[in-house]
Amino acid sequence: MKKIAFGTLRFDRRSIPPDLTDIGQWPGADSALSDEGRDLLTRRIRAMTLFVDGHTPLREISRETGVGFNDLYRVFERCITQHEDGRIFGCRALIPYQHTRSYDRRSPVKPSREGVASNASGAFSQLLQRYPDIARWIERKVAERSRKHVALTEVHRHLWQLHGGFLAQCRQSGIQAHEYPFNQKYLGERSLASHARALSNRNFDAAARAAGAQQISHRWNDDPEAVRKPATRPFEAVEFDGHKIDVRLTLRIDDPFGFETLLVLYRIWILLVLDVATRAVIGYSLALGREYNKDDIAAALQASLMPHTARASKIPALAVRPGGGFPSEAIPGTAWACWGTFRFDAAKAHFAKATLERLTQVIGCTADNGPLGQKNERALMKRVFDQLASHFAHRLPATTGSDPCAVERGGTLRVRGQCARWHGGRRDVWRRNAAARQQF
Repeated sequence: MKKIAFGTLRFDRRSIPPDLTDIGQWPGADSALSDEGRDLLTRRIRAMTLFVDGHTPLREISRETGVGFNDLYRVFERCITQHEDGRIFGCRALIPYQHTRSYDRRSPVKPSREGVASNASGAFSQLLQRYPDIARWIERKVAERSRKHVALTEVHRHLWQLHGGFLAQCRQSGIQAHEYPFNQKYLGERSLASHARALSNRNFDAAARAAGAQQISHRWNDDPEAVRKPATRPFEAVEFDGHKIDVRLTLRIDDPFGFETLLVLYRIWILLVLDVATRAVIGYSLALGREYNKDDIAAALQASLMPHTARASKIPALAVRPGGGFPSEAIPGTAWACWGTFRFDAAKAHFAKATLERLTQVIGCTADNGPLGQKNERALMKRVFDQLASHFAHRLPATTGSDPCAVERGGTLRVRGQCARWHGGRRDVWRRNAAARQQF
C-alpha cells in the first residue's frame, strides 16, 4: 500500500485506473539516446509494464529490470505527473535525467561576492512565486514587445529597458536592498532575459515577431466553413490584381502646331482578371499613372464582361494561334458572363466605394479580400505576372528588370562590382558611393 499521486487515497497496484494500465497508450519517449541511456530507458519501460500489470511481485520486477525496489512507486508517480501539454508524462518521465517539475527553491539567496558563486539557482522563479504582480507585469511587457502598436507609445524592445522597469516593480513591491535581485552583481538581468525569451517562445507569432519577422502567416483553421473551397467550374471564382510592367518608355507626340513632345511613361500597369478554374485571362486594361485607381479597375471589369474583339498586330509575324484568344472571343456563349467570387488583395483602389458597388450591385458577385499578406492565396495571378515579365517585359531593350541588380539591366551603375541597392527605403549604398558615381 502506498499513498501517492491520487490525492489522499491509499491504494495498491490493483487500484490503478484502467486508463493507465496500458503502457502503449502513454506518451512515447524519444529513443535518440546513447547506448547506455537507451538501455536504461528500455529497462524502466519494462519495469513500468510489469508494475501496472499487478501480477509480478515487486522484488521480481526489481531483480529483472534493475530498478530499485523502493523506486518503483516513485517512478510510477513521475510517469503520471501532468505535462505542460495537458497529458501525463508517460514514458517521457523514464528518460534519464528528465525533470517532471521545475526546481522549487526554498532557501533565501545570499549576496553575490567577487569570485564566489552565490548559488542563486531558482531564485528568479522563487521571486515570481512570491510576487505574482511582478510576474504579470513581465508577461504584459513581453507581449507588448512583439505587438503592433497604432498609437505613438514607447515599446520596450530592448532588454535593458525591460530590466529597468523590472527593478522599479521590485522596489514598488517592497523588496529590500539586501534581497534578491538587488543583492546580485547583475541584478537578475540574465535570469530576466531567459524568462522573457521563454515567454516569447511560447507561441509562434510572438517568437517570430521578436526575431524581426515582418510577415506572419495566418493560423490554419480546419473549420469547413472557413476553409476556402476550390473552384471546379468556369466563372465560379476569379482573381484580380495589378502588375507594374518592368519597362520604361518614351512617347513622341506631335501637337497640332507640328512640334514634337516627348512624354516619359514611368509606370505602366496591367490589370488582369483571371478565371481560377480554367486559368484563362478573361479581361485586362492598361493604366499609365503612378498608381492605378478605381476608374482603371472599372475599365478592367468592363473589358472582362464585354465580348472581346481581336486586334490587328503591328508587329510582323506576331499572331494568335488558331483556336486561341480570350474566352469571349473563342466561345461566344461566355460573353457578358458574370462570376461568383472576386478575389483581390488589400490595395486601396480595390476597397474604393465605387469598386465595391460595381462588384456587389452591378456584377452581383462576392468580394473576397482573403487573409492579409498571403500572396499564395492568389498564386495563379502571381504566376501569370511572372510569365509576363519573363517572356515579354524582361526581353525588351527598355526593361528595368525586377530589381536594381537584375541581369537584364545592361546599363546599371555598378560600384566595386555591386550595384547600388535600396536598403530599408534609404539610399545607403547610393549615398556612400556618391563620390565614386561622379566619374561615370
